[in-house]
Parts: sequence; structure tokens; C-alpha cells
Amino acid sequence: MSRQTPPRKALLLAAGFGTRMRPLTYDTPKPMMPLWGKPLIGHAIDMLKRWGVQDILVNLHHAPESIVSYCREQGSKECRIQLSFEPEILGTGGALKRAEWFIKDAPFWMLNTDVAADLDPKPLLDAFYKEKALAALWLHPTEGPRTVEMQADTILNFASATPGAENTYTFCGLQLLSPKILSYLPREPFSSVVDAYRTAMQKKHRILGIALKDAFWADLGTPERYLTAHRDVLAARKRKRPGKRLLPPAQLKCMLSRIPKDTIVTGFAALGEAVEIASHVSISDAVLWDKAHIRDGAHIDNSIAGQGATLRGNIEDATAVRTNLLPNDPVLSQTLSLVLHSHGD
Repeated sequence: MSRQTPPRKALLLAAGFGTRMRPLTYDTPKPMMPLWGKPLIGHAIDMLKRWGVQDILVNLHHAPESIVSYCREQGSKECRIQLSFEPEILGTGGALKRAEWFIKDAPFWMLNTDVAADLDPKPLLDAFYKEKALAALWLHPTEGPRTVEMQADTILNFASATPGAENTYTFCGLQLLSPKILSYLPREPFSSVVDAYRTAMQKKHRILGIALKDAFWADLGTPERYLTAHRDVLAARKRKRPGKRLLPPAQLKCMLSRIPKDTIVTGFAALGEAVEIASHVSISDAVLWDKAHIRDGAHIDNSIAGQGATLRGNIEDATAVRTNLLPNDPVLSQTLSLVLHSHGD
């Protein structure tokens, strides 16, 4: 592959359990959580298509049915989507090893599906080919845990003893890799790609870190971050900044048209399909998934309504799901007895 040719293949990581987003993720895998009405994995697929990717492999484990159905709808002649189911979850390294048949002999993208991203890939491509690197990782210089140590675009350490200190960065979930990475993966079935990076670094391979100035990134790993991502995407749309692609104007207009006239909205209200909002409702910063029901006089503030959930009264700083999603666990059932999971827990 020439320096000018962008990668034609990508591996999407979609096998995780989404434990920090429970109870929402009991029946909805995190990649299928909506961000302004579109599943996270849908935003990732759209971005990869814009970059010229023609073949996508999605790894699966937890609650895979909805991902399978969605990917069947998204595949096309221009971009084929294939699936790799893991009976036992393999981690990022194990998923990569299992995908060896797909990767073959050309550079490829690997992307987490629990992040929201809007960026120009050119800086990663330019650095990767110029330096003939084993990998180029997208890093953020200010947001997130900042556990990656880097100097002069070279990653030195993935687990800094002083996270947040000078020259520390956050990995944003996107990486461009050479197929040579496969030779550095551990033999164990379960592993992290970071294990391969550490081994390769001992062999004097250079792992690049690229901190982009004009890009949008959001980690949606917790309810708080999920809500914040909706706020930030809306702000990016209004300011015409990176992140605006995650909320097309037509999508926003459609959502606003489905909010009853007597509903008071402050901040934002992100609606899924077939959401029912009764009379005299007030909403302040809320995400309402498909078929959610908001009863008369309800006040919803800084909260998430899962698919088919019913909300009534004052709901604040909470996540609501259908009662039949609660697991048969006495401790957890007691915690979720009101079908509400506090964001502060």
C-alpha cells in the first residue's frame, strides 16, 4: 500500500459489557446506545466510510443480537461489514489475534465503539507513513485520565505513575496499526493490545501518539459522560465546530418537531423513536430512548430513560429502565427498587 492510499480495512471493538452504564446495558450493548438518535457504532461506521474504509470487522460478545441486526442494515457494496463473535471475551489483543485472517498484510484502523469522535485522520496517516511506525494512536492532551506518557510524538509509557502530569495524555480509542503488530501479541487467548505495544517497544519499535488540536472526542463510559457528550455535540453543532457531524441539522429539527408544544425544555432533550410525552412535562438535559413514556406533569432533569421506560413525577440525576430488566440479585434489586440508578453511585 502506498503512502497516499488510506487504509481500506477497520476493526471495530464492540464486545464489552458496559458495566459502568448499567442498568441500561443489561439488554442494550453500549455500541447500540444512541447519541442524538443514532447508535454509537453507527457514528463510527459513518466516520470510517468517510475515510474510505471498504471492509469493517466488528467483534461481538455481550448482547450481540441488536448489533448484528444493525450491521446487516449498514453494510453495502461500498463498505462490507463482517462479524467476529467471541464465545469468551478476548480483550483488545485477543480480538486482534482472532482477526488475523481479516487484517492480512496492510495497515488498518482499530476503533473503540464506546467513544464519540469527529476528526480529520490525515495527521495520523501522515505521521504513521512518514515514521514507518508500528502504530499511531490518537491522544488527547487535556481531557480524560491522561495515563499515557509521551515525548516528541513517541509514547513512552501506557500507565503513568503520575496521571495528569506534564506530558501525559489520554488514549481516545482510535489507532492506526501495521499488521506487524500481530507478531507481538501474547500467546494467551485474552490480552490487551497494550501488551503487544510494550513488547514491541522493548524491541525498539516506535509507537506514535498524535494529539490533535481541531477534533472532537467524548468518552461515553458513564451516565454523566453520556449526558455531557450530548451537551457537547449540541454545542459543537451550534458553533459549527468538530463534533457537528454527530448531529445533522435534519436530525435535530426532527427531534424538536416531536416535542409537544406545552413541554418546557431547557438545555437539551434528545428523543428516540416513538417517545411519548404527556401534558405539562418539563425536561432539562435528558436522553429519552426509543418508546420511552413520560407521564403527565413529570419533571425530568439530567437523566436518561432507557428503551420502553416509564417516567413519572420528579426524576433528577437518574437512569430509568423497565422493571423486567432488573436482574434476580437481592442486593442489586434493592438498589434499583425504584427503577432508578443514581449517577452518583
